[in-house]
Amino acid sequence: MRDLRIPAVRYIWMSTEKQEDSPARQWGEIERMAAKGGYLILCWYEDHGLTGTESLNRPEFQRLLKDAAAGKFRAVLMYEQSRFSREDALDAMMHWRLFRDASVKLANFQRSEIRFNDLAGLIRQ
Repeated sequence: MRDLRIPAVRYIWMSTEKQEDSPARQWGEIERMAAKGGYLILCWYEDHGLTGTESLNRPEFQRLLKDAAAGKFRAVLMYEQSRFSREDALDAMMHWRLFRDASVKLANFQRSEIRFNDLAGLIRQ
């Protein structure tokens, strides 16, 4: 029987190593979201102790972008929107465009899926 769940990945980021419980909390909530939302987590990407304002310096985030463009999954699950990026909106939009063009959803535990098709869907996060 074919698995009908949406192929997804998990992305976890924290800015400092002092957030010891952050990865475990994020992981648990993402796992619950995946089970409830019909996602199949294929792999995970984690950046620890790195700034969120410079995505070029987050190696797992860069790998995530490359794999999304290659069509390896259909959704990225994260704890909250701020776990994706702390870059300014115009820089973040470049990443959002890559995901949109690759037909990859961005979903978070806090507010559900980020909608790329209208401005309100982007800023409500």
